[in-house]
Formats: sequence, C-alpha cells, structure tokens
Amino acid sequence: MRQSEKDFGIVTLLIQSSRHLEKRLNDLDYADDIALLETSLERASDQLKTTSENAKKVGLEINVDKTKIMIMNTFDVQNALRLNKESSDYVEQVRDFKYLGSMMASSETDLKNRKGQAWGAFWKLKNIWFSKSTPIKLKVRIFQAACVSILLYGSETWILSEKIRKSLDSFATNCYRIMLGIKHTDRKTNEEVYKCTGQIPISDKVTRRQLTWIGHMLRREKEEPIRIYGLYEPKRELGTTKKGRQAESYASYIAGLINKVVKLSGEEIEAKAQQRKVRGDLVIASTGSYS
Repeated sequence: MRQSEKDFGIVTLLIQSSRHLEKRLNDLDYADDIALLETSLERASDQLKTTSENAKKVGLEINVDKTKIMIMNTFDVQNALRLNKESSDYVEQVRDFKYLGSMMASSETDLKNRKGQAWGAFWKLKNIWFSKSTPIKLKVRIFQAACVSILLYGSETWILSEKIRKSLDSFATNCYRIMLGIKHTDRKTNEEVYKCTGQIPISDKVTRRQLTWIGHMLRREKEEPIRIYGLYEPKRELGTTKKGRQAESYASYIAGLINKVVKLSGEEIEAKAQQRKVRGDLVIASTGSYS
C-alpha cells in the first residue's frame, strides 16, 4: 500500500489528543536545494520517488549525480538507494555533505571547511596585511568584512567544544600577528595581540551571536518550523540513538551558555527569550562585556 505524502518524514511529536496531532518533519527546502528526512531506507526510497514524480509534473528533474544519502545512528549500507526502480544509478552514500554552504555532519567538520575558505580569502589580501602604511585599525576592519564573515557563516548553530574554541581563536590571533608583523620569535602573548588590535577572542563573539540568534528565533510565530525545532529535543518514547557516549545536543549546549550551574529547560529559555531586556542581560552575563 503506497504511503501518502503526509506520512513521510520523522515523527517529532506523538499525537496527544484531537487538538494536538502528530507532527512530522520530512524535508528542509530552500529554492531547489532539498534535504529529505526519513527513518528507514525503504521509506527514504518511497519519498525520493514521490519527490521525483512531483518534480516532473512541473518540468523539473532530480540530478542523480548531485543527490547524496547520509545514514546516521545505524549501519552503513552501500548501494542501498536508487532514484527509481528503472534507474541503474545508485545514490552515492556519504559521511558528510554540504547544504546551503554548511557541512552537516558536525560543527567540527563545518569549521574545518569554513576555516579553509577564510584562509584562502586572507592570503588574497596579503598586500594589505604586509603594508606598513595601512593602519592596524583599517586592517582589522577589512579582516572582519572579508575573512571573519566567511569563517563564521552559520556559526549560530555550532556547538563550541573547547577544541573548536581554540581553533577559532588560533586562526584569528595568527592573522592578527601577520597584520602586526609579529614574528614567532617575538614572544608576544595573545593578550598583547588582542590589546594591539582592540579585539577579543573570536569564540566569545560567536557565543554572543548564538545567544542573540536564539532570542530572535524564539520570538517568531509559534507555528514556524524554526521556532518549533530550534531547541527541539526528541522525547524518549520516540526512540533512542545507538549505544556509546551521546553527543551534546544544541538545546543542552545553549542552556549551558545561559546558565552553567543550573541548566534551563527549552521552555524556560523560550520564556526568557520573549523579554528583550532579560535576553540582553543573559547575553552580557554569559559572554562578558564587549567594545
């Protein structure tokens, strides 16, 4: 029996009553970039086929070469998904993929990708960095616009581990040292570098951006997906992940930023986000003062 389109996707909320129906999330779309979500290979195959059929009705066709499948929390199964039964081309299975400019597997892989692009942009402007006539204040402003904007694209959704924080701060301080003409043998501390450039650790800037973003997100209309799933954590009755140490969730990470002693629930964070003054106090308290 063929499934209807409304049956596709991951169940995110079980039915509670006739007024609180089951919720599903089956796809993330932006223009012609579509990410389909499913709980099994068989269901993924059905959803992909249905999407392909609907696309053909409006003159569009799915490109098999640009379509990828990533399997999480289960065993990898190579050559498991075809666009349709008549096709001989299998959808390539990957461990990570780029969606709207960001790598999906983890914050760490996304940062690695962004960092490589930021270094590329940095060295294209080497004449400015090595210039002795360009004021350091102007160099920093150009750096923020041309390099940091690339580095921190999508950083609002990262989970900053200590390793990621160090990687971010190391990138920035290395760039500042080049701008200032500081050699490795000069023994200048990072604190001195920050003072000369008038900057703070870039990881602190990311934290502030994240908390500001959460405030904006949680003040959207209640039925908007970003409001529903921004701090979403699945209930235990919906299933568990594979054994082993569980990765920290985004909701838990944000709660830790706001209050490291007593972690707030998603509902408590949402309640505070409705109050602009309280949100501002939370951002300042969590990230320190900013110039």
